[in-house]
Amino acid sequence: MKQFLLILATAAMVACAANAQKVSVDLRNANTPVISALQQTDGTLSGAKTLKANLNVNRNQHATRADYARNPYEISYETAACETYSVGIAGILNYSSLTNNGYTGYGYATSFTKDMLSRYAGSTITAIDFLAWDGVLTDVMAFIIDATSGQLLWSAAVDSLNQLTASSNEVVMNQVACDYTVTGEEELLYVGWVATAAQNESDAYKDYIIMPYYEDNTLAGKGAYFMYTTSSGSLGIYGNASELTDNSGNVSHVAAYIVLETDGVKGLMDYDMSVNDLDPVRADLHWDAEKNVATASVTNMGINNLTSFDWTYTMGDKVQSGTYTPETEQPFYRTFDFTFTPVLADTPSRKNATFAITSVNGGGDEYTQDSDNEAVVPAVTMGYDTYARTPVIEEFTSTNCGWCPGGLIYMADAASACEDAVLIAVHTDYNGSADPLTADTYADFVSANAESFPSAMINRLYTSAIEDIAAGAIEMNENRVEASMKITSATSGSGLLNKKIEATTELTFGIDADADQYAVAYVVTEDEVTGVDQLNYYAYYYEYYSAAGYSDATIQNGLGFTSEEMAIAKLGNPYQPTFNHVATYITDALGVDEASALPAITNGQAFTHTATIDFPTRTSPGVKEANLSVAALLIDKTSGEIVTACQAKLGETSEASSIDQAKTAENAPVITLQDGAFNVVADNATAQVYDLNGKLVTSATVNGSASLPTFGKGVYTIRVVANGNVTTQKAAF
Repeated sequence: MKQFLLILATAAMVACAANAQKVSVDLRNANTPVISALQQTDGTLSGAKTLKANLNVNRNQHATRADYARNPYEISYETAACETYSVGIAGILNYSSLTNNGYTGYGYATSFTKDMLSRYAGSTITAIDFLAWDGVLTDVMAFIIDATSGQLLWSAAVDSLNQLTASSNEVVMNQVACDYTVTGEEELLYVGWVATAAQNESDAYKDYIIMPYYEDNTLAGKGAYFMYTTSSGSLGIYGNASELTDNSGNVSHVAAYIVLETDGVKGLMDYDMSVNDLDPVRADLHWDAEKNVATASVTNMGINNLTSFDWTYTMGDKVQSGTYTPETEQPFYRTFDFTFTPVLADTPSRKNATFAITSVNGGGDEYTQDSDNEAVVPAVTMGYDTYARTPVIEEFTSTNCGWCPGGLIYMADAASACEDAVLIAVHTDYNGSADPLTADTYADFVSANAESFPSAMINRLYTSAIEDIAAGAIEMNENRVEASMKITSATSGSGLLNKKIEATTELTFGIDADADQYAVAYVVTEDEVTGVDQLNYYAYYYEYYSAAGYSDATIQNGLGFTSEEMAIAKLGNPYQPTFNHVATYITDALGVDEASALPAITNGQAFTHTATIDFPTRTSPGVKEANLSVAALLIDKTSGEIVTACQAKLGETSEASSIDQAKTAENAPVITLQDGAFNVVADNATAQVYDLNGKLVTSATVNGSASLPTFGKGVYTIRVVANGNVTTQKAAF
């Protein structure tokens, strides 16, 4: 029996639940990733075949399955026990793709993250139940792997194997005894089975590798990973098969037929919810209430369907509460967003806010360990001095990632859609191969945050599919934030050892900020990088099917390529594109260094932050100074998000962040300053003057001209509303 080793690399990161730590491991090491399941272009397998059979093996040691009740002591993606009464099959991959890559075997795995595993802390997994399709399978092994470390925690040989066939009238479960005890601290486990495989010449589906599955009504998308093995004893993930698409385009969510039995007092509760996340609140004191929206991500972790929950939101001495009733009942492990209008502070300020779920379906939340049912985030209440938010897109990519040429397309789209966006292409090594464009100073950030390649984080608030980053940038740019930024940079010194980049960032806050609440990190990027090979799966598939005689139109339609992707497909594998926005250096990727932290800053105070940055170096290709840009990232140290940013070519100065454009308009009133007052010229307008704390000082109706006094020295803001348009201006007297 082979003892397989887990392949680890910083490449296609494995996705975790929203409230679990993201992990920096790659278990996928394939040269031909899976196309959508059941969409084989030769049409041999037209769709999923459902086997009409009953499970006559009683796997349940705690309760019978007769009532279709979800067993609280089993670990699976069932919402109720009835899912596993019906077994479906899907063609995941053809044998030729497996053997052409040098793989000698395959299997399936299911991933489980801390949110689920913590409910079973102290319980022992006593058995792993799974189904296998017909084929020549030997050296069968069941396993439990800790994905964060790559450690094989448990494995066992499967001496005899029950296999399904197209003519099966009865489904016979494989059950492997296990003795692994769940600690509850596991961040991510992979549980499954693999075997050395050879093609079965007699089976009706002999050309295809078949996966038995059950419907995953949780929609988790973590229940079916196709595994591969090699003759050298390597084990890895080839692709995620949790979403199946048939030839009619219908998508279903499935889990590989793997169910874990446990023994112990811990398990799922009847009524249990978790708060995965609450977006940091940045709201405007003077906006209409409906514009100030907070979004919480929550999950029903209880066995019973969720019909309602009670919640509270606490900020300082202000508390609000409510009851939320979803339009449809939410089953076990279903995650959804809940939005509400948060209470604001009375004046521009920053405070911590706590969102908590207090009851589920009218009763208590039965699992509240580790503050599982609440989230604490910064809540910023802004006054008139709010600024347009600069989107920051950090793309995770690699020259050794075959789908990453798509990132070049969509990063260019984002640049066109939002001219102010700061774009950063963060390269990393992949599949054990070095990427010459890797920025070592970004490595820890990639390990902690990347979920898949290519993908991107937008202002570190959420991870986006690469195709959606242009829309995400536009949406982010419509937000407003509490600070303005402007950057200037220049070089100093000479020679490789002495040359530096001197960066100066000017910041102005519209709130009082305490020391160490914010940090500034600097990123040096390079455009027009050439002479580097890029792996190109688009071309791989194009050439494969073109050689088989398919037309360009058939290939593009069958593979779902856009016209831009099709153009890349014709450039060959590998090819040499022009790389832009390449990250060459970041001073403090996580915003934790003392030199990055900002001191206490007063509302309206101009503050200057400076940094001396090591000049980036690279062996081949070398860094070209003329193509460098420097960006300053304002990081909220509590939430980790990038509040806003600014960027300019090396040696140039950026524009300052623009004032809230929603509060200005063409043909705006004319505002001038004179003798401690604002002079306003406007028609049919109202004008209001506020002090630094947001207190109304004076107001007037303006038809022609008016003078509004400030009654003292200090910083004041005037707000003029005319014909539905708003104009603001800030001044010191």
